[in-house]
Amino acid sequence: MTSLRLVAIDDPIASPLATRVPANAKASTKVLVVEEKGRWTELLAVQSLEWDTRMLGLKTGRITEVVARDDRWLPKYEGIADHLKALDLEYVTVRRPISEWNRLRAMEAAGFRLVDGILSFTKKIEGSAAVSKGTRLAKADDIDAIAD
Repeated sequence: MTSLRLVAIDDPIASPLATRVPANAKASTKVLVVEEKGRWTELLAVQSLEWDTRMLGLKTGRITEVVARDDRWLPKYEGIADHLKALDLEYVTVRRPISEWNRLRAMEAAGFRLVDGILSFTKKIEGSAAVSKGTRLAKADDIDAIAD
C-alpha cells in the first residue's frame, strides 16, 4: 500500500533530496515522502512560490525536485491533493523530462494535467539566420538573466 506524508526539508529522511534544493529556497520547501510497505520510494520537494501567488491570486507551488529510490518503481500519488492542500496550496505545477513517462502518467492519474511539451532541437545548427531590426541573438552571457 502506498502512503504519503509531509516532512521538513531538514528531516533525516529528506537528506537525499535536501542537497538539490538551493539554500535560498529551503525555507519555502517541504518534502512529500511517498512510501510503499513502510519504506520511502520517492521524495518530492514542494516549494511555495510567493511571486506567482501574488500574480495569479492563487496560493501557488511547484514540485521542484524528485528523487526516486528505484526508477523502475511505478509511482503512485493517491491522496497527493490532500497533502498539497495541507500546505495551503491551490495551484501546483511540476516539470519532468519525458523520459519519466511512468511518473507523468501517475501524476495525471492523481489529478495533474499535462499542459505542454517542450521539444529540444538536437542537431547542429549551422550558418546564420536573418535577424529582424530591434532583435539581437542571445549570447552565453544571457543565460543567467533568462534562467529563471
